[in-house]
Amino acid sequence: MSVKLNATIPLELAPIQPTNYEDIMKMRKKYESTLPPGETKSGWVSAKEISALLSDNLANGIRIYLGRHEDDDLEYPGQVNMILVATVDKVNPDNPTTFNSEDQLDPNAVAVPGSTSYKGLGDDRVPLCPPNCP
Repeated sequence: MSVKLNATIPLELAPIQPTNYEDIMKMRKKYESTLPPGETKSGWVSAKEISALLSDNLANGIRIYLGRHEDDDLEYPGQVNMILVATVDKVNPDNPTTFNSEDQLDPNAVAVPGSTSYKGLGDDRVPLCPPNCP
């Protein structure tokens, strides 16, 4: 089944275009109005981290998964988190799509404390709001 952007263009074939302020604020308000106190409203990632995730994995996309921290997590107990995973679309690398993009996670890759290499790894260290709200 194909989601439609409008009556004629399937969403997956529509050109990427920016979303305006009014639409963003409307979606945020609708989402945030459903949240229990203390639940995740946003996360933040630097361009440097996104660039490293892409380049270390020779990727042409990023998939964002939603997960949940353990209840005993010291900083974000039980909060929804965002997990960034590099993807590669080998079918059409110049115009990658969600359908052709494969996660570049390597089950044998190990995150080494202090290392900044994302090769075969994802990132769930996204600072969350709350408590890190602008």
